[in-house]
Amino acid sequence: MRATLMLMIGAAVVVCGCGRQQIYSKQSVPISLAVASRSGRPAFVGRWAATRADCARSPWILTPTELDTPGRTHCSFAKLSPASAGYAADVACSGSGAEQIGRITLTLTGQRESRGLTLAGGPFTLPVALTPCPALAAG
Repeated sequence: MRATLMLMIGAAVVVCGCGRQQIYSKQSVPISLAVASRSGRPAFVGRWAATRADCARSPWILTPTELDTPGRTHCSFAKLSPASAGYAADVACSGSGAEQIGRITLTLTGQRESRGLTLAGGPFTLPVALTPCPALAAG
């Protein structure tokens, strides 16, 4: 009796599924986000800020080995590993209080003018979204 009921339920599922369109793609879509710039250095290197207006007075400075915030937090990257949408960095951060060891995820989004960088983890309680600052004029 129980086997018959299971067989009937299985048959009903198969019949009901006929003619339905597939909702998932059979192929995966590759992520085409470059995590390294043309110069070979990480794409996050440069000046970033919460808004373009903040670029002049309170930029975040990121190098291949360090991060400096306008709030006087300094992080040294002990290990930097490429990830699917950016990087993961083992860090030692100092600023307010004792040195903090942790891991920061740097997620890069967009391209050109619509680029963005989100930092999460380490000394940051919440994710921090940043926009790139224009290049400084040589002088």
